[in-house]
Amino acid sequence: ANRGVITVFGMVGHSTLGLADASRLQTEAGNMSYIGIRHEGAAAFAASAYGKLTNTPAACLTIAGPGATNLLTGLWDAKVDRAPVLALTGQGQTQVFGPGAFQDIDLQSAFQAVTRFSQPVLTTSNHAELTSLACKNALVERDVAHLIFPDDVQTIPSDAPAA
Repeated sequence: ANRGVITVFGMVGHSTLGLADASRLQTEAGNMSYIGIRHEGAAAFAASAYGKLTNTPAACLTIAGPGATNLLTGLWDAKVDRAPVLALTGQGQTQVFGPGAFQDIDLQSAFQAVTRFSQPVLTTSNHAELTSLACKNALVERDVAHLIFPDDVQTIPSDAPAA
């Protein structure tokens, strides 16, 4: 919300509970609008249309695994038409990356061709910098940016104010 992304189209699931709660809090504070959808692909197409019509990025929020890959067709629509979009995807916990855990997909590789910027947000990441870079790539470059949020990162408490 602090970077101008004030509309989120999404589907809540087990791997996005922390992000969904943050969106709920921002919506209750009047800083953001959250619009629930019935299919992840619809979230990507809605965010693409929003970006085309307003010239400002909207976000699409989905769970890990196949929920995240359902975004790809709508994100291609955004990329081809140079619509600013921010894709936010859940992911399993960082401790189980790689060995084939439930819905474990290498999302950074899966989204590589359709995004200008795609990064996981880890416990050691500079969260404000990653968010700024993602929003910059969506808005200034008029392209698709992607942030991957593992379960355990979504609920880490912070004393720092949102940047």
